Amino acid sequence: MQILGSIFLLLISTLYAEPIKANIDNNTSENFSLDMELSKTEALVGEPIIVTIKFGQIKGINVVDIEYQQPKFKGFFNKVIGEQKNYIKENYSYMELRYLLIAKHDGNMRLDPACIKVAVASGKRKFGGWFSKTPKWSHLISDSPLLTIKKNNGDFDILGDYTLKDNIDIKEVETNKPVNLKIQLQGEGNLDDYEGLKFDISGVTVYSDDAKIESKLVGEELKSRYIKQFVFISDHNFTIPSKTIRLYNYKTGEIDELKTKEYQIKIKGLPSTDIIPTVYTKNRVTSSAEIKDKEVGYEIDWVVPSWAMLLGAFILGMVTTPIIYISLQSFSKFRFKGFRIDMDKALIKLYPRISESREVEDMVRVLYDKKQGKKVKIDKTLLKSLMEKYSD
Repeated sequence: MQILGSIFLLLISTLYAEPIKANIDNNTSENFSLDMELSKTEALVGEPIIVTIKFGQIKGINVVDIEYQQPKFKGFFNKVIGEQKNYIKENYSYMELRYLLIAKHDGNMRLDPACIKVAVASGKRKFGGWFSKTPKWSHLISDSPLLTIKKNNGDFDILGDYTLKDNIDIKEVETNKPVNLKIQLQGEGNLDDYEGLKFDISGVTVYSDDAKIESKLVGEELKSRYIKQFVFISDHNFTIPSKTIRLYNYKTGEIDELKTKEYQIKIKGLPSTDIIPTVYTKNRVTSSAEIKDKEVGYEIDWVVPSWAMLLGAFILGMVTTPIIYISLQSFSKFRFKGFRIDMDKALIKLYPRISESREVEDMVRVLYDKKQGKKVKIDKTLLKSLMEKYSD
């Protein structure tokens, strides 16, 4: 009987409790908006498209929770640009997110919509002496725009509108001292996938760091900057050749060429004539010295039986393969006192510190000589000390 009496009193209190009224209209989608805005609806494969997701709500609504589901962006490379932007305009509060899209292929492609669930406090109601909050949810879905992606025809390296700058820090150095070349691209477009330039100069050690790429939105345009540095080390005069970057400007529809400058590098103490110009022929690269030798020399045709050539090649391979393998193993990594050194990693770590001390500069030079196959002696104790000093 006592339990039945308690249940009866609970029902009476529930029926006669005065509820606090809630404005259930706050739950309606009329108080919210969710839009997807595009910087363009037609683009080339590889051309950047800026997508803005904008969520708005009337000021004064008590929002207790928001669940956001971003579009999947099927068929596009995508990434968030910048941070969430919050602002007030007229009677609405807005939150914005921006994405960079790059189409993977051509065709008509429809973007998936963005989705948001919004929970609004619905007020309190008394049940048997207890108060409870029950949020009310609104479901919002953005539109799903159609994009026309066109195939980019032509042979080019990058898309966009850029300017190119390049410079070196010195044109005359001592033997085996570094020459630094800096290349910078800046303008409108996306450079995340640009592979960059490569230099391969006979008798010259070439090293480069990872490119630094920065992107930011200016209005509806994606501005990017690409910086890459190279270092050249040699014991003889050499030429850093000019390089060409083919650029497709999607604003003008034309292919332009950006070219770096050619640099003649002189090693102190050597005559300027030591710089050997390069002649580019159809099938190979030939130095002018080789051409001169051919002009004044004699041609002798040696007739060697094919079986003898094959036998000689086989014997030569049997002899040299173990030597080459051992040499490569000893070059790339070595041990001492339980400490393992990777020379490539040592160069990557120590080169940026080359200006900090003479010890680092000398060690980088010795490592480059070792990489070129020269017989040099490496102070392993010093190298270990430097690696530990500049370890992350």
